[in-house]
Amino acid sequence: MVSLRWLALALALGTCVLFRPPGTVSRAAPAADAATDFLLAQLPVGRAALTDLVAALSAGDLAGAQAAYARARVPWEKLEVVVDADPSLEAFDSAIDAREDDFPLGSNDPNWKGFHKIERGLWRDQQTTALVPVAQQLLADWDTMAAQLQQLVQQGAFTPAALLDGAEDLLAEVAESKITGEEERYSKLDLLDFQANLAGAEAVYTAYQDQLAALDRGLAGEIARGFQQAKSALAPFVRSETDVTNYDQVPQDARNRIAASFRTLARALERASQLMEHGS
Repeated sequence: MVSLRWLALALALGTCVLFRPPGTVSRAAPAADAATDFLLAQLPVGRAALTDLVAALSAGDLAGAQAAYARARVPWEKLEVVVDADPSLEAFDSAIDAREDDFPLGSNDPNWKGFHKIERGLWRDQQTTALVPVAQQLLADWDTMAAQLQQLVQQGAFTPAALLDGAEDLLAEVAESKITGEEERYSKLDLLDFQANLAGAEAVYTAYQDQLAALDRGLAGEIARGFQQAKSALAPFVRSETDVTNYDQVPQDARNRIAASFRTLARALERASQLMEHGS
């Protein structure tokens, strides 16, 4: 119940809108907040790296193209927390990040495009100029995705509960399938993806941690510790956002620790999403 003091203040200010005193949890979809600001900030970073990728491929610079590919992966993997949050974004996941296994003809399928077609060409086939059209199409798809995401944010399409659910889904995917090395099978940059996925999930959680703590302080603390444990599991193998250990050199026991930490954190984020959805 709103206290008489806050009600009196609202009346004194002459407002007729619904008044919500400090500390009250909102389940509405904001037009923008710290989480969506973080996500939107990844768009120009990704575009710049993809522009560098096109330039390096056009110049026949294999090492430069591989470096640009790695830089472009970081913002995309951070953005993955939002990809499943709206049906209109799902098509971009296929256009931008599909692997050859997703197509009937595999690597020969004419519909396969995006990051992993370029990855295969760079690391397996040592190609450069032949990949220019693929990279140009990837840049065009990125721009279309960016415009759609910006529009959805302006419309207030993403609730805190939806974004926390996206974070849970993403970390669970790392624990259950990405951990096998399927994602970056040619570049061996899997740890780059894991670290960026974790960063995207943490940005979402941080945006809503005060609201969550108002509902369940114990769960908020559990999630904060979970992020630290996941970072500790990755720490021996990462030196920066793009400088990571070749995944083939990561022993199985370390992979198991990474998977376990991500799985535990995902389960806690799932509870957080449900709590933010229902408010109790």
